[in-house]
Amino acid sequence: MEQTKEKLRFKQQSGITLIALVVTIVILIILATISVNVIMNGGLINKTSSGKQMHELEREKERLEIVKGDVVSNINHVGKVTVDTYVEELINQGITDESEVTNNEDGSKTVITDTGYSVLIEPVGENDVKITIEGKVGELPPRIKHVELTREEETKLVIKVEAVRTEGAVYKYYYKTTTGDYGEAVYSGPNASYTIEGILPDEVYTVKVEVSNENGSAIEIVSEPLVASKLKRRHICMV
Repeated sequence: MEQTKEKLRFKQQSGITLIALVVTIVILIILATISVNVIMNGGLINKTSSGKQMHELEREKERLEIVKGDVVSNINHVGKVTVDTYVEELINQGITDESEVTNNEDGSKTVITDTGYSVLIEPVGENDVKITIEGKVGELPPRIKHVELTREEETKLVIKVEAVRTEGAVYKYYYKTTTGDYGEAVYSGPNASYTIEGILPDEVYTVKVEVSNENGSAIEIVSEPLVASKLKRRHICMV
């Protein structure tokens, strides 16, 4: 009888020990999963990567500001920093190259540095420039530099787009008259130019261009110039 009770007690203890072991293993698996997710998804790895990127960005900003000081101290520049003299100094110091300089229509310039950053240099008055680091090349959205609209045969409107950072980009074209609204895109594809056919010769058109890739998008809206011949025709139609 005593032996039977002892055996039952042993089985009960063994069962409790096994259950405790299973529970412990399950808890360890859950904790391990949580730890991996914290480290991989927005945790230690992302924080480390973000910290490194911020450090690199601050170091780039500091380097570019030092170049501005070099321009000011140059006796030939009379204490002035212009977009041209600043870019010239960047080239002299090997921070950028002439082939990596883009002239923008608003008097600013965009350069790609030797560390792979796209930097916008804008004039501030006559004696200073504003330096804006746009980001790493390859991680930036497209930028539209210029959109040209020209008429062909009165009923065709030719759109030509000049843009940068367009790797893998999709171009979309929309248009409307002065009294209408934009409809669906008349074209969506890789072409940086498009011809709208069948337009009205007496109407003025506005075109919206959208260039997008995996990094983002850029939109530009351009209207046809209202030439005298169209003004005359529109006046006649209104009488």
